[in-house]
Amino acid sequence: MVIKAKNAQLRSKTAGTYQTAYKKFTDYLTANEKQNISVGEFTNAQAYQYRDYLLTSLKNSNWTVNNNMIWIRSFFEGALERGYIDKNPIQVKSLPETDSDQHEVFTIEHQNLIESYLKENDFELYVFTRVLYYAFLRPNEIRGITFAHVDMTKKVINVPGKIAKNRRTETIPLSQTLYGLLLDLGKKFLSNPSGQQLHKYFLFGKGMTPGTIPMSINYAYERHK
Repeated sequence: MVIKAKNAQLRSKTAGTYQTAYKKFTDYLTANEKQNISVGEFTNAQAYQYRDYLLTSLKNSNWTVNNNMIWIRSFFEGALERGYIDKNPIQVKSLPETDSDQHEVFTIEHQNLIESYLKENDFELYVFTRVLYYAFLRPNEIRGITFAHVDMTKKVINVPGKIAKNRRTETIPLSQTLYGLLLDLGKKFLSNPSGQQLHKYFLFGKGMTPGTIPMSINYAYERHK
């Protein structure tokens, strides 16, 4: 039931990723003769054992492990919402990661140099590129995201159908890295008096700063050139 409901919320590519993560999890349970365990019996200690399995047995990178744990946590979050459990047992700390865990387009030194420059000189653009990378959202979709769409408690971005390319409401889990960056972005804007109405603002408004006017279509591209 939870799997079907989750697939209905996610875009096809994301749903496929979710199914892959879920299959890894069920394969692990079967291999360890825990396939009959109920969602209420799974513990956080077992979650750490599963994470170790991904690292040591499957040789997954830190980036892949973190994302698998996000998806499994999302599964238990669905069970929590439906009253099957009282608490989400997945409270595993994220492993340190770099983008190069997935795609090493630049050398690590080159990549770190670019990231450090953006963090210090253009924080908003840096966060925008991280939303592209971690949330798999298209630039035009990001333009329509407001702070109200970001659920920091459940650690998800709710993308309404009116701005999603496929016109379907979607739920995107937040990685720990992206969660921290969005938290910093919100805190930075909350230092202004108008920041008290943060939930009404676009994540990246005019000039790529939070505001009531959306960012122009090609602004991010031009700024990144």
